[in-house]
Amino acid sequence: MIYAGLRRLDPCIVILLLLTIFGLVLRIYGLGYQSFWYDEGYTVNAALAMLDNGWPILPSGNFYGHGLLNTGLTAASMGLFGETEAAARLPSVLFGAATIPLVFFFTRRICDKKTALIASVLLTFSIVEIAWSRQARMYQLLQFFYILSLYCFYLFTQERRNRYLTLTILSTICAVLTHTFAFSLILIYLIYLFFTDIKDIKRYLSKDFLKRKQTVIFAACVVILLVLGEVFFNVFSRVWGIKMNYFEEYSTYLKEVFPIVFYMGIVGLLVMLRDNLKPAILLLLALVVPFYIICFHVQMLSFRYMYFLLPIFFLSCGYVITYISDLLSSLMARRSGVGAEPAAPHDEASPPPQMRRRTQMSKYLSPAFAVIILGLAMYPSGFNITPQNTHYLDWTAPQPDFKHAYGFINDNLGDGDVVIDTWPAVGSFYLNDAPDYWLAFDIAGTDGVYCIGGDESRDVYTNTPCIKDLNTLEGIVNESGSGWLVMEGLASFRLPDATMEFIEGNLSLYDEGSVMTPAGQIQVYGWNNGNN
Repeated sequence: MIYAGLRRLDPCIVILLLLTIFGLVLRIYGLGYQSFWYDEGYTVNAALAMLDNGWPILPSGNFYGHGLLNTGLTAASMGLFGETEAAARLPSVLFGAATIPLVFFFTRRICDKKTALIASVLLTFSIVEIAWSRQARMYQLLQFFYILSLYCFYLFTQERRNRYLTLTILSTICAVLTHTFAFSLILIYLIYLFFTDIKDIKRYLSKDFLKRKQTVIFAACVVILLVLGEVFFNVFSRVWGIKMNYFEEYSTYLKEVFPIVFYMGIVGLLVMLRDNLKPAILLLLALVVPFYIICFHVQMLSFRYMYFLLPIFFLSCGYVITYISDLLSSLMARRSGVGAEPAAPHDEASPPPQMRRRTQMSKYLSPAFAVIILGLAMYPSGFNITPQNTHYLDWTAPQPDFKHAYGFINDNLGDGDVVIDTWPAVGSFYLNDAPDYWLAFDIAGTDGVYCIGGDESRDVYTNTPCIKDLNTLEGIVNESGSGWLVMEGLASFRLPDATMEFIEGNLSLYDEGSVMTPAGQIQVYGWNNGNN
């Protein structure tokens, strides 16, 4: 009976289940091995504050509203499983694995099963997807709720059911609470409705407009999100007030990471515009609107900002692979001579034998060609099928081994030693005691140092006292009997040359505590004036 039940299962669903399990293994393997990097330090710092206070009120007294939903889930995970790297990253892992079936069902709805499976395979084994779904940050949740919102919205536009409207609103709210990039969904919804449902819009704008509950609810939610976005996050005024041009950098990144998938994805969207207009318009808007904002209206260049858009490339790449494989199999079936023999008499209700043989041949050829093309697309780079402890993100997201450096200091810290840190949010997690000072620098490269207070003397995240100039640093080093300084690569790049010359000329570098790798560099310095 069990065997018979298994045989009745849709093979695509079985493959999807296997992909999801394998994707979970790839994402959870050795989850706590790598050190937190500095952005994870912000999330963990806020999550621990939420565990203590019920709200992400930082030690500085500031409210950490960035990625609020992710912070809450991180806090819940650390509360359940302990204050460890693996526990902090677990929500991202689970949502990363859940994105695989989500993309499958979304793609199946707007395309077909074969395209859905191809998109799921690309998502499962993408190195970028695996790496970013292992981080205690909000980017994986943003990707999940972004795709879920598009899926629910598309279902609503097709069927006009209240449950899909409710799901669209809820998923959009979750996306917005995950990252401000999700506010782009509002523009996508409005533009899509304008171009595809103009007749319905005219009907809704008729005299009985206010009697249509769905329209009123949808419009009210859009207005509320617009107001909240501007009042609490200054999303729209801040975005349109920034003028940048990172188009070449982001495009180059996508071409380098997915050299074939990137181009096939673009071709897939163009083919879909011809064959499947409405879904293609939605996907095109879902890609172009946030891509434009990120390239031209976000001040800092960070490739992780593009992460939530990758499933759209995988989906459209799957579409063109399906199109090519179906075309090749059809041509092969015709050229193979199938159907060349004289047509035999047959029942008008059933196709002739040669037609059945041609159809059967295409049935097996098309998946075979799809597998071959998919393999060629995945081969150059960007995909991995073996579990790994460490995953490299990109050069805009360095991953120095803070765990090793702080472990060395913990093992050698003496009574009265002062600790100066360039990343106190991370140091507060790994050090036995919180750092004594933050060697402040322009973290984002936007001419801003995140020190607060009347005299701007405290770090905005940890409330650690700020060292903002060389004279203050010299005074602390000279007045302290002994101490340590943790110097991370980005800090050494952004700090003034005079500050780095003082550090390198007056402090001792401990090679055994330092780690210099392409993924990130960190150096441990120390001093001992013999005052103690």
